[in-house]
Amino acid sequence: MEENKQGVDPALLAFLDAEELSDKLEVLSRVQGELSPRSLTSIEMSLGMEPQEDSPDERIRRIRGLLQTREKYERGRR
Repeated sequence: MEENKQGVDPALLAFLDAEELSDKLEVLSRVQGELSPRSLTSIEMSLGMEPQEDSPDERIRRIRGLLQTREKYERGRR
């Protein structure tokens, strides 16, 4: 996805706008090929992760793993 007029990546906005962890996972799967390194850094920081310099695929794998772990344990607390 191209950046909009404000310079914000629509794929990043979709991820940040998703409220539930399951929604974030769905958005991540849908837009993973469209995320720039800058957007991946923003996602990592929004989740409290240390931004990495790995390949985009590795970064997305770690983000997905964190979301899945959080979803698993948060579901148990409800």
